[in-house]
Amino acid sequence: MENTTVRMLASLENETIFKKAFTDIDVFTRMPIKDEVLITSLDPRNLQDKVVKIYGHQLIFLNPHYKSDQTPQNYRDWLELVYESSHNTGDFKFNLENLGIKKAVEIINYDQLDPDTIAAMKIQQQRKAMLKIVENEGIEKGIKQGLEKGIKQGLEKGKKEIAINMLRSGMNIDEISRLTGLTTEEIKETSEEH
Repeated sequence: MENTTVRMLASLENETIFKKAFTDIDVFTRMPIKDEVLITSLDPRNLQDKVVKIYGHQLIFLNPHYKSDQTPQNYRDWLELVYESSHNTGDFKFNLENLGIKKAVEIINYDQLDPDTIAAMKIQQQRKAMLKIVENEGIEKGIKQGLEKGIKQGLEKGKKEIAINMLRSGMNIDEISRLTGLTTEEIKETSEEH
């Protein structure tokens, strides 16, 4: 899927195809289309011409040949990627802080690597994934143990509170021990604390 995107970008970089796509005559106005960014929604409209949000996706056409100051930075980053990759052979100027651009550059660079380097990178990614799985399992185990310990402590506290109430109502320690499961020593220590 990612390689297909890179190939689509590469085919759009062909000057003649790219210029033709954005300088064709608009069938309604008979004027050339000279926009830097064209956006179309994939969501349909109802009979009242209101957009029905089903997909939430947009198709964005980028044209680095007609620059505009009104273009948002995210779109500008993609335009620069297309322009730089088709016009400069080195010293590219990309905004690598944009995670989408960074990923696209990684994919482009990945396609230029030798098979041994690609294999080493895959092994490194697999190790990272395994470490993450082990880490998540450790966290889940810790949470489970913590819950079990908390439940056990809560039950013990509840038994001790019941034992105190039984002592206050005049029950003897042996009977309280039999009913709560606490030892007579635990009952005596609890009564001294309260």
